Amino acid sequence: MSAESLPVSSWPEERPASLEQASDHDEERELDSELPVVVDDVEFVERAVGKEHLAAGGRLKWQALRPRPNEDGASVIRQRIGDDAVKNTAVRVKNNYRGLAECSVQVARDGGLAVVDPRRENDYEGHAEILFRTFPEPLEPYEPNEASDQNAEASRYYRSYLRLFRFELDPAPDEEGWSGGPLGRHVA
Repeated sequence: MSAESLPVSSWPEERPASLEQASDHDEERELDSELPVVVDDVEFVERAVGKEHLAAGGRLKWQALRPRPNEDGASVIRQRIGDDAVKNTAVRVKNNYRGLAECSVQVARDGGLAVVDPRRENDYEGHAEILFRTFPEPLEPYEPNEASDQNAEASRYYRSYLRLFRFELDPAPDEEGWSGGPLGRHVA
């Protein structure tokens, strides 16, 4: 089964059905941050990457993009909070932090993904989510990850989105602040 023919996930009622509705939906929420709730197309988002999501040679594994079980979207950090704040947040939220997978919001949306700021209580500053339009049912947590058609399907699906991201290895993952090249420059 190809990624294009995967079943569409059921969106909860409050979930926007289109990118236009996502923007309208975001504007309705109260702001509790200086960041605008609407994630602009010109922004960049960063996915915190841990050691377990890196293959040999420093390439991203497809699992780096897959949302956790029982979550709708993959959490990302909006780069507009600043490079140092992005890195410090990534270290707090990701065990074995090693770097950042960067993507332009416009490129993600052109690839069929929604990027939204759900602005929930207890979310960190700059939190946003990438919502995959279709994806296989997540595997149950704590079950062995046996080879199956479902795993192969999930692998092919999330691999197809890796091309939208550029991995930035953090030259000093244990130090505070970002010491790599400037973030927010990658366009696929």
